[in-house]
Amino acid sequence: MKHTSPVRKNSAGYFFYAAILIIIFSFSNYISFKSTHFLTENMLYGIIRTSFPIYRTDASLIMSFSPFLQKEEKANTEVSAAKPDIIKEEIISDSHVSADPVRSIYSAPASVTNDTGKSFDFEKIAKTDISSLKGKAVLVCHTHTSESYTPSENYPYSQYEPYRTLDKNFNVVRVGFEVTDVLKKHGIEVFHDTTVNDYPSYNGSYGRSALGVANYIKNNPEISIVLDIHRDAVSDKNGEAVKHLCNISGKDAASIMLVVGSNISGLKHDAWQKNMAFAINLQKYINSVYPGLCRSINLRKQRFNQQLAPGAVIVEVGTNGNTLDEAIDGAHYFAECLAEFLK
Repeated sequence: MKHTSPVRKNSAGYFFYAAILIIIFSFSNYISFKSTHFLTENMLYGIIRTSFPIYRTDASLIMSFSPFLQKEEKANTEVSAAKPDIIKEEIISDSHVSADPVRSIYSAPASVTNDTGKSFDFEKIAKTDISSLKGKAVLVCHTHTSESYTPSENYPYSQYEPYRTLDKNFNVVRVGFEVTDVLKKHGIEVFHDTTVNDYPSYNGSYGRSALGVANYIKNNPEISIVLDIHRDAVSDKNGEAVKHLCNISGKDAASIMLVVGSNISGLKHDAWQKNMAFAINLQKYINSVYPGLCRSINLRKQRFNQQLAPGAVIVEVGTNGNTLDEAIDGAHYFAECLAEFLK
């Protein structure tokens, strides 16, 4: 059967909105970027959500009209491809977390690797009120959906390039299933977006992911926490993959790293410190239950779509050196802690 492309079928309507977008963004190039960014960005998302029902399959078309999304996508892609440059690691004392009597007894110190080039009072940020996140729904998504792990006896698989596969039984989507299953068993409302955002084109991943997250939040406004689950990439001086492990009850599990974005890149994200407070308090709780499970929080210049929700973070589960077995175990322990933390 011959299928008619929805793009061709509704081409007149799409080109009408395309013309509007081109005019808006061409005009905005002559005005201060920061002063017009918030207005034009939200106009873009509004037009996309109401006028592009096929945005998941034609996101590249939409991306091409937006200098803002292009700029952010380029920055995010560059960061994800680079090795992390540790600028400063700060240890936060236990006395500056939450006034909650349960959470004030955390025994594990929180640590932050600050890659922004700016100085911040992380002890003050840690005291930001995050009580509004308790009891809220969680969205699990995957910007770099095809990221995968070192094959193992239990999880052998075919890779289309090193440490990448589209088989959702073997990439980070499988890790996401573990997180969602644990959260549901604890009574947490959770959504899982398994859309492939990084194939066939890696460029545009964050733009496509942003559209998906925005759509989920629009249709489910109870979502306040967004976990963008990735797999880290770490290698030694010889280029060999390095695994990060935490031993829990005699069993090796992949360690976790939370990555938090900011507004240092110049893109609007005024509430990033609430995301950071969420990450700091969550990290302290996790490491008080399972010491060493959560690595140092990585604070970056880019915002990684985290402007879309107050509890949005990137969750790096293990590295390319870890096996999927280890990643699933690490994700399981992480989700257990998150579920308790949100109660």
